[in-house]
Amino acid sequence: MENNPGYWKDLYFKVYSENRQLRIELETLQKAYTELKVKYKATRTPKINITSSSTKDAAKAMKIAHSVDLQHIQTMTKTIIAPGYEINKKPELDLKNSFRLISQESLKKTQAEIEEKVVPCIEEDLNPDLSLFEEVFILSVSSNFKSASVIGRYPNSIDIPAYSVLHDFCFPAGIHVRQLIMTDSGSELNRLLYGQNITLRNENMFVFTLKPQDIHMSMHYGILDVLYCCCIVLEDIETYEGQDWIVPKCFCLVSYFPIFDLHFQLLSKLLMMIRIRRMEELGGLTASVGSLRSPDLTANEHQVLAEYRQKSEPMPNSRLEIEVPLQDPIVYKFYSDFHVTECTWLCAPMFSLLRFEDFFWLWVAMLLEKSIVVVSCNLALITSVVLSLRSLIKPLIWPHVVLPIVPDSLRELLEAPVPLLIGMPAPAPALRKSFKNIVWVMLDEPSPKRRLQPSDQILLEVKEMYGDGLKQKIMYQYNDFGQSGIVYQPSERQIASIRGVTKLIKDYLTSVLKSLPKYSGSGIIDSQKLVQNVAPKFNTADHLFLRCFLSTQLVITHIESTGN
Repeated sequence: MENNPGYWKDLYFKVYSENRQLRIELETLQKAYTELKVKYKATRTPKINITSSSTKDAAKAMKIAHSVDLQHIQTMTKTIIAPGYEINKKPELDLKNSFRLISQESLKKTQAEIEEKVVPCIEEDLNPDLSLFEEVFILSVSSNFKSASVIGRYPNSIDIPAYSVLHDFCFPAGIHVRQLIMTDSGSELNRLLYGQNITLRNENMFVFTLKPQDIHMSMHYGILDVLYCCCIVLEDIETYEGQDWIVPKCFCLVSYFPIFDLHFQLLSKLLMMIRIRRMEELGGLTASVGSLRSPDLTANEHQVLAEYRQKSEPMPNSRLEIEVPLQDPIVYKFYSDFHVTECTWLCAPMFSLLRFEDFFWLWVAMLLEKSIVVVSCNLALITSVVLSLRSLIKPLIWPHVVLPIVPDSLRELLEAPVPLLIGMPAPAPALRKSFKNIVWVMLDEPSPKRRLQPSDQILLEVKEMYGDGLKQKIMYQYNDFGQSGIVYQPSERQIASIRGVTKLIKDYLTSVLKSLPKYSGSGIIDSQKLVQNVAPKFNTADHLFLRCFLSTQLVITHIESTGN
């Protein structure tokens, strides 16, 4: 050191450099903290925030956020499907643990006791209180550009609390609008009016669920206690303060029946009717926005909707045909197994995105009541995956929280101490690795190997079944899907594969449930005795799985509600 005259100089610059790096990191952390603090305050204020930014050469853009006042959020929690719980929002403003979930004793009832509360099905005319759909809503920005709201509906028959929060789920991150820039060619205007895909299934077509006010009994569907909201979101044009704005507009059909392909066919025909009428109004491919005068739904659209709504509960193997002006008619045949019809529409995107090993493990994890959060910027994907997982455990009913779309104002649900099955619009929480009890399904990950992200703890807890070649049989069917891209419209071969997977899964679960002992309706169900009675009837390779599965609330609820 003494022989090196530059030693102290070098040491000084080394310390100085390290200190400078620490200051830079500290400034970065302070900036991130400030941004989080601002974002946190924004989520706490009950006001509607409208922010706009513009430059000299760029169009203005605005984000119109939803209300986050306590009463509105409490209304939203009442619409969440969670058969085993009553969900309430605490009045405290703390971000953590602000939801209270109370287990409902009402679940512990027999099927006969439940059916006393529902509207009965009359065999002569099926259920006269049921139609193929309840309402069709059109949602967009309000005329004063201060909130999202319902701007049209049919038939506008009754109001229920769930309808007041539709916009939170149709636009879970708020409404983003931008100013329309007119060019000489009118290319942007023509794209908006005529160029958007409204016929083929795509990322702008999705489904979410709400809890209905009335529960019905169906001859073929059983108890109907879920409202399915089928949505198509498009961009449209609205005028505000003398300027033309590009705004999102959602056409939402609400139905008790999960016949998704038929519902979306109707919505597509409806949108095509509107497009044809606009072309007639404008008199050509390029015109001014001011030429659009008629509302979205006129007498012609009402007529088609009225005919569709007159159709009561669908019968297996029956046929439906509805004439549509200037288009091919809607022709649809109802299959004998409605569950297979539901799965056929829901499963294609999931099968095309997840490797078989990941899909099978995820299905087993759900049977073992592990919390699953599906994340993507694509609402069509997250809702399809959530609802397909829910459907693939039938005849069991998921008794916990199921929410295909989590609006930004309900993200606190991640803190709930109960199993979750939810879809979360991207981005995922930055601290998601701290949720050791959640399986994260990251659908936007480029590598299929990275899309399933469970914690090490859950990996140890999930025990798969291996007996009788079930996994190999399902894999044989599943292999008709590759992870080369999203499949919205499956081929005939892929449809057959989905039905094959669905049948194998349903047959296995049915065999397990049939082996359960009869339940007298009183006393506590002993899960250890269930294992002792059921496990010997199955391959020893399945015993680890059965030991975990037969102690879940999923099975206990099934036994209590069916008496089996």
